[in-house]
Amino acid sequence: MRITLDGQVLAVNGIAEKVFAAHCGDLGRVLLPLGHRRQVDEDLDDGLRRTVVVDYVTRTEELGRSGAVRWPTVPDPGFAGLATCPEAVSAARSPAADRA
Repeated sequence: MRITLDGQVLAVNGIAEKVFAAHCGDLGRVLLPLGHRRQVDEDLDDGLRRTVVVDYVTRTEELGRSGAVRWPTVPDPGFAGLATCPEAVSAARSPAADRA
C-alpha cells in the first residue's frame, strides 16, 4: 500500500499475489486501496475471497479505525527496557531534554 504525505492511500501492483500471500500466511484479513475493488472481484477466485476478508480504505485515518492496524508508539526514554541501550536512549530524547 502506498500512502501520500497528506494521508491518501494509493493503488499498488500485484494485488492477487498479495492476497494469496496473506492466505498462505494464515491472515484472515487484508486492507487494500479502494481502487482495487473491481480488480479483486475479477481476479480472485471465490475460494480465496471466502478465506480472506478484504477491507477497502482511501485514507490513513481509516486504517486505524479498521482495528487491523496498530500504530507504533515512541517509547518513553525512561523505559527500563532502553536502560541497557544508551544509543536508543540518546535517540529517543528530545533536544529540550538534553538542555535540562
